[in-house]
Amino acid sequence: AYGSPRTNFAGFFKPDAAVTMTFVTKADPAAIQQDIANFEATMQTVRAGFNNGIDESDAEHAEELKAAFADWFDAMEATIRAGQLDGGAALDASNDSLTIIAGATVKDTAKIESGLKKLEATAAAKQQGFAGIQWNAATHAGVRFHTMSVPIPADQESPRRLLGSEANIALGIGEDKVFVAIGRDHLNAVKQAIDASAAEPN
Repeated sequence: AYGSPRTNFAGFFKPDAAVTMTFVTKADPAAIQQDIANFEATMQTVRAGFNNGIDESDAEHAEELKAAFADWFDAMEATIRAGQLDGGAALDASNDSLTIIAGATVKDTAKIESGLKKLEATAAAKQQGFAGIQWNAATHAGVRFHTMSVPIPADQESPRRLLGSEANIALGIGEDKVFVAIGRDHLNAVKQAIDASAAEPN
């Protein structure tokens, strides 16, 4: 089981990108129960430490942030319990452009979306000029994309040269996959990677 995992994110491995990667692991069914027991004990400590950190750094929005990240922790734990991790990413860069795409298998993707909804109001309160999330802004191959634009301060010359006056971000939610895309050509880039991955399953 450990020696023969296969990825469903081959389209995210782009040899001409500045940085690219795929990863896939599959747990041994005979050993995973003990692994999960150890993991759950570790995650209890991680969650408690994370929540304490939020209380210390942002007391005003602490409960909203903890609720949002609790959903994301739930999705991560469900994915690890399923016994297989699979994903990929690529970064395309030039002197005046930057695009980052990534995708991964996630169990209970609804938790990713619910966490994002909980985070939206907090982000609007914390980030001046944040216009909110455009829900279901685009769809592709069964994936619903939620998009947002985050203003880049005028004094941040290098980020503005690469991304523009705003960082364009998309989060794609599928049945069992989640995708993130950032940059000037973010949606086109992630859609192309999704299609290329579908053309080379396993």
